[in-house]
Amino acid sequence: MKNKIIELKGVYVYYQDLLALENVNLEISEGEFHSIIGPNGAGKTTLLKLIIGLIKPTKGTIKVFGKNPWKLGKERKKIGYVPQIMSVDINFPVNVMEVVLMGRYAQIGLFKPPGKIDKELALKAMEKVGIADLYSRSLSKLSGGQRQRVFLARALSNEPEILILDEPTTGVDTATTESFYELLQDLRKDGMTIVIVSHDIGVVAAYVDRIACLNKKLVAHGRPEEVLKEPKLEEMYGCEAILLLHHNIPHIAVKEH
Repeated sequence: MKNKIIELKGVYVYYQDLLALENVNLEISEGEFHSIIGPNGAGKTTLLKLIIGLIKPTKGTIKVFGKNPWKLGKERKKIGYVPQIMSVDINFPVNVMEVVLMGRYAQIGLFKPPGKIDKELALKAMEKVGIADLYSRSLSKLSGGQRQRVFLARALSNEPEILILDEPTTGVDTATTESFYELLQDLRKDGMTIVIVSHDIGVVAAYVDRIACLNKKLVAHGRPEEVLKEPKLEEMYGCEAILLLHHNIPHIAVKEH
């Protein structure tokens, strides 16, 4: 049986008087490819912030590598994080190598130049995601799919054991999205634990091991074929939901009241 690498028990999060998460119980095992889905405002990004230790729960416990995530210390480098691409200023004057090396700053230290090992690990990460030939290209000159891979390489430069991604395929086409998920699946086969927030339910269902359906509460959690059912989806979205299959890929039609 695989070890539990992430555990949440009875977790509540309030932002002042606003309830963001309610009594969430969730376990993620080593080596799982895990997706978190749900409507806007469901608490998905809040859940990721808990896992990487950016915020603390108002109530309940969370363990990552068996410790409170905000107390991980040097073990924090075992967690790689890929933010929403839309939240990044792509016009900042940096090239690909410089962005990827930013993932090494915790090890390099402030105001210190990267060393040979840092550059080797950055290049290794770029090779892994297929962008080594872009190392000197300006970030602003890249396509959305290429920028995706740059920020993935930045997260991989520390050789993490857990990879956290917040809607990394927003704004890119279907072919680019599927290629990105295939890359993530290869990382999972190498033993990495992956947790991804996504709205691409059809693509998610084809690649991940387990799905957590979230709407402040954990509505359902299990294998895609177990949780992607109309009653659970209606509970998650809070309205009528119809599950459609197109070429065996699930799509959800939501009727808002």
